[in-house]
Amino acid sequence: MQKLFTISTIFTSLQDALSNKDQCTELHLFKQELTNLPESIGELQQLTFLNVGDNKLTSIPETIGELKQLRSLDIAHNQLAELPSPISKLQQMDGFLYAGNNPISSLPDWIGDLTELIYLNFTDCKLTSLPDAIGNMKSLIELRAYNNSISELPASIGELQNLRELHVMKNRLSSLPESISKLKNLLLLDLRRNQFSSVPEFVFELPNLKKLDLRWNNIKSKASGIAELTSKGCMVYY
Repeated sequence: MQKLFTISTIFTSLQDALSNKDQCTELHLFKQELTNLPESIGELQQLTFLNVGDNKLTSIPETIGELKQLRSLDIAHNQLAELPSPISKLQQMDGFLYAGNNPISSLPDWIGDLTELIYLNFTDCKLTSLPDAIGNMKSLIELRAYNNSISELPASIGELQNLRELHVMKNRLSSLPESISKLKNLLLLDLRRNQFSSVPEFVFELPNLKKLDLRWNNIKSKASGIAELTSKGCMVYY
């Protein structure tokens, strides 16, 4: 997908943005005590970046799905109990989706339809698992899902061939799917504050790993593969 780069025109007022629909490409409404967004936000057809983080939103209007130029969306630090379904229509997004610090307990299967996204963040939510469909997000470079209650990762995570960073610290993981070994471009694997009693051997097969963080687990003895990793220039913390 070819990316077109334009000069951004940034607004921090929804009223001003709606008065300048053809010029508004970025709208920053963070920390404005918002409890809702009007349907009229869908009129901002030139919008490429929308930031409504740090508000009191419990829902997102359906018209968000009409923002066909939108590339990145920040809905973090709100009161969203689920990932708003209008986002499923934003399959052109090729930047980031930041949804952390919301009481979201599960992710819908349609998350896998956002195949162009390169950054996905669900930190500090209430997730207990990730859906198999996440493996369809082939463009992901960075996935952050730390500080949740995730007890296992789906095997489909091994399909994320472009993934460079996987942050799953402070969850309830005691094992990893063997498909992790397929992540040939993975540079950083953060497993801190989980429930591992040993290091999965296939982690040592990751050819480009530069940082492996195992601190604050229940690992009793040093795995033999750690020495091999460090000899290849990987920093290992345990």
